[in-house]
Amino acid sequence: MNNLESTHHFLIANTWIIWIVLAPLVGALINTGLFFSQNTLTQSQKQKISAIIACTAAGMAFLISFFLFWHMHSQTIFVQTLFTWINSSVFKVRFALNVDSLSSIMIVFITFVAFCIHVYSSGYMDHDEGFIRYFIFLNLFLSSMALLILSSNLLLMFIGWEGVGICSYLLISFWYQDPKNVQAGEKAILLNRIGDVGFLLGLIVVFSTIHSFNFIDLEAHRHLFSPGLLTFVDLCFFWGATAKSAQIPLYVWLPDAMAGPTPVSALIHAATMVTAGVYLLVRLNILYFLSPEASCVIAITGVLTAFFAATVATVQNDMKKILAYSTISQLGYMMLAVGVGDYASGIFHLISHGFFKACLFLSAGAVMHLLMQEQDIRKMGGLLKTFPLTALVFLVSGLALAGFPPFSGFFSKDAILWGAFSHPNPLIPWLPTALYTMGLITAFLTAFYISRMIILIFWGEYRGNALNHTHSLPWVMSVPMVILAIGSLIVGWIGIPKAIGGKDWINHFLHSTFFLIPRFTTNQDHLQVVLMLISTLVSASGIILAWIRYVRYPKTRLENQPQGFLKLLDHKYYIDEFYQKTIGRCTSWVAGWISEWGIENQILGRLVDNIALFFEKLSKGYQKIQSGLVRNYLFYMILGAAVFFIVFVCNH
Repeated sequence: MNNLESTHHFLIANTWIIWIVLAPLVGALINTGLFFSQNTLTQSQKQKISAIIACTAAGMAFLISFFLFWHMHSQTIFVQTLFTWINSSVFKVRFALNVDSLSSIMIVFITFVAFCIHVYSSGYMDHDEGFIRYFIFLNLFLSSMALLILSSNLLLMFIGWEGVGICSYLLISFWYQDPKNVQAGEKAILLNRIGDVGFLLGLIVVFSTIHSFNFIDLEAHRHLFSPGLLTFVDLCFFWGATAKSAQIPLYVWLPDAMAGPTPVSALIHAATMVTAGVYLLVRLNILYFLSPEASCVIAITGVLTAFFAATVATVQNDMKKILAYSTISQLGYMMLAVGVGDYASGIFHLISHGFFKACLFLSAGAVMHLLMQEQDIRKMGGLLKTFPLTALVFLVSGLALAGFPPFSGFFSKDAILWGAFSHPNPLIPWLPTALYTMGLITAFLTAFYISRMIILIFWGEYRGNALNHTHSLPWVMSVPMVILAIGSLIVGWIGIPKAIGGKDWINHFLHSTFFLIPRFTTNQDHLQVVLMLISTLVSASGIILAWIRYVRYPKTRLENQPQGFLKLLDHKYYIDEFYQKTIGRCTSWVAGWISEWGIENQILGRLVDNIALFFEKLSKGYQKIQSGLVRNYLFYMILGAAVFFIVFVCNH
């Protein structure tokens, strides 16, 4: 490509970045007008137009993102500055969007998966009364996530961060007629607000230290942070990420988020909201590179979350709950990668996970669609013969989650395990071995619970009473599932390691974005191959164990009332109950005490009333001055001029 053509593409890219954010926002606004319009169109016609508008908006965002990605090189940065948002003597914040190697691969992945989910939703939500409202929220969600990814500074990112949180509440509690759905939405937004406190604290400390929110300034002035202050800032941002990306102890909102429509679960759990916390930490990789203490906390939290959620998933019987805890576990893997400084592997698994988890959720939605919304896997079985396409895409994405070669999850998960094993820890020498071992055990549990799920849904004889042999999936649902299944198979190939003859393209593409932590070894490819073989055997063992337990000896009764340790897992270690009996009761007690002692009515109420009364009297006094007589106004002008003259003379 010659210089003139390259410059032309650069100018086009810088002009079109904003439309990645605006396209879904405009789609939401048009659908809002359609929602409130009074015309002769039937409800069915309105729904069809609404779906076309929303899908077109998401598709446009993807096409623009793909254009930027196609012309992106590891050192390229596209920038579009729209206007100066805040301009003061203290600091300046511009509304600017940046596309570098990290944000380009993130935005093309997010918009593509979101587009697939938009198309799928047009079939899944076809008979829902809130069809148009659903697509309004879906477009707003995508617009907020795009703003979060493309922001050039932390303050603008926080706007997208909050937008994603609000839209998640609207989508989780979409079926608001059911109080449980509303409670799930409230739980999600409340726990995310707790995480936002950490984000805001980090913002305040960053600004007070470097007097800027820009990522470029943050990198240039990183030397202004003392070691202790740097660790504090890192932990503050990680605090925010634990809520958004559902890590211990703020993960409890995510399983309840299953209350929303299944495509919403795919969007929130696969490509967008839950990945925002991981993206934040990776974007701030320079801060974590300089703080081994904070990185150590992240790695330990990540691997514990991965193991904890995987154990819970092994005994769940609700199809969507299994996938929810699976998401928490896989997010723990991503946090593990960030904690050990292998940021590229974290992004690699984020992308790989987005494809196979979105496919799993959409496949689960298809099963529910065909079984009258049944979610209990104990009431399924034998669906392979009845719904072969759904079974095939479920199997492909399930094997990707299990980390079985050559599916995408194998390469991305193994990259994280290799990173955990090969990166030394300056604080705890034995930690890499412990992290790798815990990650390997989690891989075994993952292979077991997804195999258990596939077997109970598609193998054997049907155990329920809602099977409809005449029901079939519309193409708008089946095509996105097939596309995501293909992605679950081939996306992992962008990160095939050099140890087995690959080019490790994603690591090379993202190399310039990250500050890389050195490994124990640099030329021991044979060791990496050995660890990959061990990982394969571990995943195969989990699959074989599930086959033995549920196929080889199918007469063994399924656990309807688990006992002992299985009961502990079935109740998710009673964490929700613990929160309810401690934090919930404490909050209720404080609220009751405030009500009992009349603080709300006698103090706060009177304070508000007195403030209102003060301004009422002030306005009445000011009203008397407004007499309407010109001579009075002339007198006030002369009096004001005289006062000004006296003050001026006295000061000089």
